[in-house]
Parts: sequence; structure tokens; C-alpha cells
Amino acid sequence: MKVKVLVVDDDVRLRKLCAGFLQRSGHITVAVEGGEQALKEAGNQRFDLVLTDIKMPGMSGDELIGHLLEMQPEIMPVIMTAHPSMDLAIDAVRKGVYEFITKPFRLDDFQRAINNVLQRRMEEIQRVQRDFVKTLLEIEEQLGDEFDLPKTIESLAVTGRREDEGEGDANKTKRVLPEEQAEPSSLRIGGKGEYEAAESLVAIICEPIPADLNLLKNSPDYHHFRTIYAAFRTLNLKLQKTNDAVQLKFVMAHRSTDIPKFFRLFADQICCIVFGPNFPLLSEVTLRIMANSSRSRMVVVCHNPFQALFSWDRLSKLADDFNIVAYRNSTAESEARDFWSLFLNRELRPLIEERLKTIRDRAAEKEYVLPAEEIRNLLLKDYESMELLPSFPATFRQAIGAIEERQPFSQLVEIIESDGILQGLVSQSLKKSSYNISSGVESLPTALAAIGVEELKKTMIAQVVGNLLDEINQPGFHGQHFLFHSVCTGYMAQILSLNLDEPSAREREILRCLSLPQYSRDILKKLRLWERFKLADEFDAFTGGLLHDVGKLLNLICYPDIFPSILYEIEQKQWQGSLLESETALLWDFQHPATGSALLLEWDIFSNCIEPIHLHHQIHRGSAPETVLIAMANCLVKGLYSFPHRLDIPQELRDTFLGPVANPDLLDNPLAVLFENIVELFELEQNRLLLTALEVESGNYQPQKLEELFGLAKRSFENSQSYGNALSGQNPEFSQVLEYAKVSAEEALALPLLLKGSLQALVKGLCQNISRD
Repeated sequence: MKVKVLVVDDDVRLRKLCAGFLQRSGHITVAVEGGEQALKEAGNQRFDLVLTDIKMPGMSGDELIGHLLEMQPEIMPVIMTAHPSMDLAIDAVRKGVYEFITKPFRLDDFQRAINNVLQRRMEEIQRVQRDFVKTLLEIEEQLGDEFDLPKTIESLAVTGRREDEGEGDANKTKRVLPEEQAEPSSLRIGGKGEYEAAESLVAIICEPIPADLNLLKNSPDYHHFRTIYAAFRTLNLKLQKTNDAVQLKFVMAHRSTDIPKFFRLFADQICCIVFGPNFPLLSEVTLRIMANSSRSRMVVVCHNPFQALFSWDRLSKLADDFNIVAYRNSTAESEARDFWSLFLNRELRPLIEERLKTIRDRAAEKEYVLPAEEIRNLLLKDYESMELLPSFPATFRQAIGAIEERQPFSQLVEIIESDGILQGLVSQSLKKSSYNISSGVESLPTALAAIGVEELKKTMIAQVVGNLLDEINQPGFHGQHFLFHSVCTGYMAQILSLNLDEPSAREREILRCLSLPQYSRDILKKLRLWERFKLADEFDAFTGGLLHDVGKLLNLICYPDIFPSILYEIEQKQWQGSLLESETALLWDFQHPATGSALLLEWDIFSNCIEPIHLHHQIHRGSAPETVLIAMANCLVKGLYSFPHRLDIPQELRDTFLGPVANPDLLDNPLAVLFENIVELFELEQNRLLLTALEVESGNYQPQKLEELFGLAKRSFENSQSYGNALSGQNPEFSQVLEYAKVSAEEALALPLLLKGSLQALVKGLCQNISRD
């Protein structure tokens, strides 16, 4: 019997001796020197056995055991002491200690004591197991031949069947059992309010349900469904006898695309996902995402080599690296009964007791984003995926550092001269017409002086994003759409942050590179948004905007083929609701704001951008101005450069994994379509302003014409409420952004309309500078 052991002793020699001996015996060990460290470890992972000294500095061994038994009631305590006594032994037995070891001890005595503990636990498990199976068989018999299993299973399933299978709309939830027929382990899909109480947990059972539901009753291949139902009823009967009033409910997923629906519906109430032996086309990516989570959700796989897209050996490796319970199982009635009784009673029941504490501490939050450091640690745990990520180029880091630290110009030149790629970026940047360079540039210093260090910095960061894009080859993902949206967000964030009344030397250089028409500067002065965003001196708005979605690239590099499923999830919701919510339904804790900030932590660069990137979808009155600025820029450019721009899912993926098109008229992002229509009408009206040739050439409008232009842009959105509604639907934080910035929706949305030409030229110019494979 292989177990996980927590070894606690302030004597480092003895601690290492015990841990090493247990490891050589095939057990997993974690060794710490005191009670506080032990409790911290127990808060992060489950242990089967704790081996602890009694007398230690700080927390004593018996105090530690008391706390551990509260946290993990199934843990087996074993104490070591150099001062045995009858009173100590009696007290230890009273507290549930399994074994009492006197120091010093011989290794064979130590092994004998550990074996006694494991033998005792095995006997307890077998006794409980026999009791569980006995109750399960009794319940199966009580169900009788008249029990309507097809009707019960149908009520629990969101099957996702297609219309051509004769089962109706794939998006519709199956009808539910009447109130009087609902069993303790059943789940009435429609009754969402029933599950708001902390005492309800949900298990997702992933098994394909036959199109002909009568097979559930007549075919031996589906007898295990009856066992599943009876097993959950058995577990609920056991749970009812505990002090914690908790009920475990279960739902059944027909295929992978059903699972996100349950994630949205039940969030943190989900305690486990079980992939049965018949679940079709189960991928390794799906398992890695679900198992590498901070939440206490157990992932169980009954491996079937004819259905899973990975071998048993590969699953065993994943089970060692992640929180996955792996079984070899079939649909045979006896094997199914053994599996469900073993899993529910031995694995799931302790997890339920642990989850109750978590749920009572924090209510489920659909868009809760984990701290960047925690996400980084989870990603590093998935080392095979992280190895796929390109590193941040060393010379780029040096050059950016030289620019940000205002190092001597000669030092920056020296760094660039050492890197051919950097020299190429400088050369490519010189080709931009905005620099007005009439003849060839003979030296690198002259070229840098013409370009400006701020423009070079933008080009370098955009090149790093381009390097990430080169690593992605997923169906439906268009790197150019992503790059244009990111670069445009960076420029918009920078434009909104500039002090146009009294620009600093750095801001004057930025304005020179931006080449904004005078009329757009005058309108920006009217709004004076830089006064709302009092940014930290070291924060670079362009960098924060450019990298705000970099977490999406990390997710797509680490988890191949996930993007079509994200698009399909958006399609099922028909662009309604937060796009972040669609992402969360598939990636759990790995939402792009969290993984993006974790990537910057791992790269150890742009530390001032970490929080704005991490929280740019969670805006409130207390948000930092840098965070709100990035959120505002992201929202404002959504129509001009939307991402995703279109739900472009290959037909073969729809046929094999996903499903048919939900609505052919909603494949294009509504924001892009609506914005294009608004632009067309605005430009027609703009031609009626009767601008003079001088105004057109200089961009310097008379005050009256400027007011007319701004009013026209605002009315364009007043007359198109659908655009504002679509934007708020995809980005619910937009209303909080407007409240923070103290501008109306029409005033804010007028900006991308008025800046459209400038933004397009800037985006095109910068994207032409970078090299792509």
C-alpha cells in the first residue's frame, strides 16, 4: 500500500532518516521541521499518514495532530518520543493516534510499526468497503425492474446531441424529473437556486448516453449506469449520517462540449469530474487543464485504450504529475460496481469533507482570478507545457532596460550592435514614411536618433509577441487579428494617458512618433483623460496595452487545440455574456489575465504591468488607474480591431468533436460588423462639414467645426445603441470604466471613430517592422 507521509521533527538527522527510509519503501514523503510548516503543507495537499515528534519548539506534536485531524479526518497519526509514559500513551490513543514509537529505535522496529499502521488502515478500508458494497447492492435490488433508469438518466444529462440525431436542439437542457420523483443523488438541472447552499456539491460523470435510451435498460453494455446511480445514492446515505449535512448530486455529460455548461452553472460546487471508459476522444490537453487547478476538484479517468487519445503509460505519468486518479476499468457489471464503490467511498468522501470547509469560507465566483504568483506555480508544475514557451530574448531585455533606466545612448548602441535581429528591427523601422528620411542612414546612432528610443522599445516588445505567435498553429486562430488588436490597445492606452497641456520630454518624443492630427489632439484635450489617470512614473501605457492579452498566447502554446473549443463556447452563447466567462468554462483557473501576469513574473520583466494585466477585466472604484486605463483602451478598440474577429471553426472539428453551426448569421464578431456600419455612416456625414483645404491639410479645425465633428461622432453611437450593448455584453467592465473615467459612453466611443485613421496607420507601421516566420 503506497501512501503519502508527512514527517515532522525538529531533529534534521532523524527527519531525513525517516523520510529516506519511507521513500525507499515506495512511499511519498514531505519532511518539515515544525508544526507550523506541517499545517501549511496540509493546507495544500492531502496526506495519508503523519509521523511526528511530540516535543518540538513552538507547536507540540499532540497539538499538531489535533489540528491535522480537523483538516484531514482520514489522516493516520503516528507519534515518536524519547520520553514515553502511560499517561502519554493513553492520551495518544484517545486522540486517535495509530502507533507509538519510542526513540531511539531500530529501523526494523520502525518498519514494523509503519506496517502495522498500514495493515490496520487496510482492514478499515476493507470493512468500510464491504459495508458500502452491501448497501449498494441493497439499493440496486430496491430499485427493482420497474425503476425507470432511462427517464432518470435523461433528466440528468445535457447531452449536446445534434438535431440530426433526433434528440432536439443541442443547446436545450433535458426535461427534469417531477419534484416527487427526484432522488437524493439526482440533479434537477433547471433548479439553479437549489444549489446555492454550501451543503450541495456536484460531480460530473462523463459517459456517452445512447440515442436509444431503452438500451440503458436492456443492453448489458449500459448496466453500469444503474450502478452509478445506486452508488451515488449509497454515498448520500453515508453522508447523511455525518455531522456535516451535505448532499452530493451528479450530472452526466455526453461529450466534452457539455462540460463547460456545467462549469458555468455550478462553478465551485463541482468537486470531481469522472471520465468513464466509454467517453469519446478524451484528450491529454483536457486532462492537464482540468487537473492543474488550485481548486479541490478530483479528476478521475477510467482508461479505455479504444476511446482515450493517450496510452495507459502516459496517463500514469500524468497521474503522478497532477491531481488525477487513474483506473483501468470496463463496463462489465462487477468491475463497474467495484470501481464506483471504491472511488466514491475511498477517494471522493474525504474530498467532500475537505471541500465543505472551502465552500463555507468563500462563495463561488464565476470570474474569480487567482493571484499571478499562484498561477505561475501551477504553470511551472506543468513543466512539459512550459518548456514550449519561448524565453524573453536576452539582448531585448538589456536594450529595454537601458531605455527605461535612461542609460547613456552609447550603451544602447553597443547592445544593438551585438544582435543582428535588433539591427534588423532598426533598419526596418527606418522605412516608415513618418520619419521623413530622404537619404540612406550611414550609422546606427543616427538611425536611433531618427527613430527614437521609445519607438524602438515598442518594436522590440511587438517582436516578442510576434515570436509567441509563431509558436501557435491552432485551427481558427488568426495571429494577425490578435496582433492588430494588441498593438492598437497599446497605442490607445498611450494616447489616453498623454498630458497634452504640459507634455514631458518623453511625452513630446512619443507625440512626435504618433503624429496625431491637431483636431484629434484638441478633442483629447476637451476630455482631459490624463487627469483621470494619474499613472506611476515607471508605468508604460503602451507596454501594458500591448501585452494585456499575452496570456491567451501562453494558453494556446501550452494547450494545443483548445482555441476551437473556446470559439465554440462563444458560438453557443451567440456572443452574449463575458468572453472571459467562455474562456473560464474551458480553462478553469487559467484565464488569460492570470496567465499573462504569470508569464511576466516568469520572464521577470515589466513588473509594473503585472497588476494591470492581471485585473483589467475586474474594474471597481478601488482599481488602480493603470488597470482602468488598460481596460478602457481594450474596450475602445474592440470594434476597430476585434479579437476573435470571426468564429472560424473547421468543419472536420465540428463533425468530430464539437457540433454544427448554432447560427450562421453570427459567425462574425458583432462589434466588428456594427463598428464598420457606424464608420460608413460617420464618414458620409463628415463630408458635409465643408472643411477648407487648409483645415484638411493641417488637421487644425476651427472651433465650430471641431464641435460639429465631435458631436457627429457622439451621435453616431447615440443612434446605434446596439453597439454599446454588444460591447457591454462582451466586456461587462465597460460601465465601471466609464464611471471611473467620468465620461459618457458616447464620448468614449467617439474616440476610436475620430482616431481611426491614425490608429490604423500606427498599427500597420509597427506590425510591418517585426519579422514573422
